[in-house]
Amino acid sequence: MDDMNAVVLTVVVPVYNAERYLDRCLDSLVKQWNSHEGYEILCINDGSTDKSYEILLRYATMYPEYIRIINQENKGIIAARNRGIKEAKGEIIAFCDDDDFLKSGAYQYLYDQFWNDNIDVVSFYSITLDRYVLKKWKETTELYGEIVFQGTGREYYQRGRQMFVWNQLYRKEFLVKNNIEFTIPRYEDVQFNMDVYMHNPNVIVTNACLYRYTVNPEQTTKKRSACVYRIIVDSVLSLTDSIEKYKGQCGKDEEELKSNLDKIKDEMAVRCLIKGLGGMYLKYEYSTLMVKLQERAFLPIRHIGGKQAFLLNNIYKSYFSYKIASWLYRKVFVPYVIPRLAQN
Repeated sequence: MDDMNAVVLTVVVPVYNAERYLDRCLDSLVKQWNSHEGYEILCINDGSTDKSYEILLRYATMYPEYIRIINQENKGIIAARNRGIKEAKGEIIAFCDDDDFLKSGAYQYLYDQFWNDNIDVVSFYSITLDRYVLKKWKETTELYGEIVFQGTGREYYQRGRQMFVWNQLYRKEFLVKNNIEFTIPRYEDVQFNMDVYMHNPNVIVTNACLYRYTVNPEQTTKKRSACVYRIIVDSVLSLTDSIEKYKGQCGKDEEELKSNLDKIKDEMAVRCLIKGLGGMYLKYEYSTLMVKLQERAFLPIRHIGGKQAFLLNNIYKSYFSYKIASWLYRKVFVPYVIPRLAQN
């Protein structure tokens, strides 16, 4: 793989403390290509402190023609993915999370059946595997999918947001030419795909269901600090600014696209207000937050009705009501209610 041009596809795998699932992920990835030529698995070890690096070394020894490891200090998933984009040798880039996997031969199938010189993105389907789905889950070996959309990115994006990057193949040249990279620490996939699709790539979408997204129970119920909730809020605000920028770029014949961008903004507004409860903002910080929320028309919520909108609108009417709600959210809802909801 010394010849950069010989690599067709690079799958970027950010790795951080993934010893529990990493074997399964790598076992899946080494079964994706027909030969050792034209394919690389680029593992970005993001400062793991468990046995992840030892696992990576073991696989790199077994599959030196496939696996390349880059070590860096812990900088988070966006830095790891951006490093992967920069270092990838393939003309096509795929992303795989370290606790997920794909059907055997999935990438080869996507390349053979749907990729061509005129395509910038191939999007495909996935299934979410939680403990309930796994009880009755039976994997199949069949690789099959039909084209359900072919056109431009802006045409496709008006149908709905693209939440994840791991069920897409991207042309590296397109990403580099348009300076597209991961920018925000939360909802980073939403921001990345918005940047991709709004730059109007040539897209093929297939209903081939090839990626297996794994829901880890510890991720569902893990406690978050107030700092993390604030990062989420700031990320949503930044994402909303991007939405407004792209709305301003829409032409007169793109009303459906503007409408979908508005729907994404409305959904993010609700998420922002809910996550804001975990931020435990002090009074002066709350005042600053309120200015930011009102500048983006997050308050009052008008686009949805029901109890959720009623509660959020009233919670954010005063710092006193916010402070009480914030305490209940952190001390009751997160540690006790969310785990029960996850079990039902």
